[in-house]
Amino acid sequence: MKSSPTTAAIFTALAKAQAELKNAKFDSQNPHFRNNYASLESVLETIKPVFAKHGLALFQCPDRTEDGGFVLSNILTHESGEFIQTEAPIILTKNDMQGLGSAITYQRRYSAQGIAGIGSDDDDGNEASKPGNKAGVYTIPFGKHKGKTIPELGKEEARSYGSWLTSQEKSKQGDELLEKLREYLAEKKA
Repeated sequence: MKSSPTTAAIFTALAKAQAELKNAKFDSQNPHFRNNYASLESVLETIKPVFAKHGLALFQCPDRTEDGGFVLSNILTHESGEFIQTEAPIILTKNDMQGLGSAITYQRRYSAQGIAGIGSDDDDGNEASKPGNKAGVYTIPFGKHKGKTIPELGKEEARSYGSWLTSQEKSKQGDELLEKLREYLAEKKA
């Protein structure tokens, strides 16, 4: 992290802004996992007016690293001239322009949320955190088996679904489901 020599004004403004900010609303659905999430637009619509009220602005720009990779430079500025700058890696899952664009958008969304100190009212992880959601009674929250419990899939379909899941873009919700599938399959081996 880099910053201006002084940061008192920017941190005071950021604290006031964070006290007013609400979580971003979901407005999009992931076609692969069929889960809802807050898009970059929703996140920015949540942040920008409150930041502006407190003299803050967020600038985000992708850049190249010396080794040929990509990073997202996030610069939070204040009307006093103070700034805070962070860099976040941009990890490509698909090595083409569409993959790069998706990765930039993804990192911008998460970086903006982190800087603003907000979450989103999305369902990532909500199903997995419900009481009683152990491997045997875990309700699948997305995908072609949404609403089913893992035992309803059976051993072979659980294994097949787990293989498919590992080939998809990582998410907290996907990781939780994969862990529950592994627990179920381990129980079946015993």
